[in-house]
Amino acid sequence: MNHEKFPDLFLTYDNTSENKRLLAKEAAHIIAVSQNTKKDLVELFGISR
Repeated sequence: MNHEKFPDLFLTYDNTSENKRLLAKEAAHIIAVSQNTKKDLVELFGISR
């Protein structure tokens, strides 16, 4: 979630964050490695729990 939390540290043409957002919205299920990652996905990408 570094690209989303700290965008100033990455190149302006880096589309990693947008790719993750699109994939997360289309996924049937997502496995997060921690509760914090889950919270970040919900808050930053607007996906449902």
